[in-house]
Amino acid sequence: MTPYEISSSLLENNSSRVLAGCVEVRNSNDRTILRAVAERVLPKRAQVEDIELDGGIIPNKHWLQSALTRLEISKGDTCFCAMYPHSEFYDLGKEQASHNLSTELRERILKTWSTDHISHCKNCGQCFEVHRESGWHVSWRKWSELEVP
Repeated sequence: MTPYEISSSLLENNSSRVLAGCVEVRNSNDRTILRAVAERVLPKRAQVEDIELDGGIIPNKHWLQSALTRLEISKGDTCFCAMYPHSEFYDLGKEQASHNLSTELRERILKTWSTDHISHCKNCGQCFEVHRESGWHVSWRKWSELEVP
């Protein structure tokens, strides 16, 4: 999607389109695109946040707030890995496949279906300890920043 299409999605009064825009923001690391979207969307933040998004187990407002925060971050030089500790749903495999992280398995606990990893941001070098748990076909992660060696 182009920056115009993403921002148009976020500014619509249609929850499906807003959530589609949120996915596009979440999956983009292109600051040029995100800054163009931020320039158009952030001045209308109150309008965007006023849209009813419903949601099941996780309120869909979570995805909107995450997208708006990512747009805020895109305006500066802060690495996008700063988002990891603020959402339980950043997937290690997807982040590694996108070349954002390198990760190593530290421990696998089959009794609780959990794993512990150490991950390193390939952009800024920040280290994270990532604890992953699963239940009812849903995985979630707790990301904790570690001191950079």
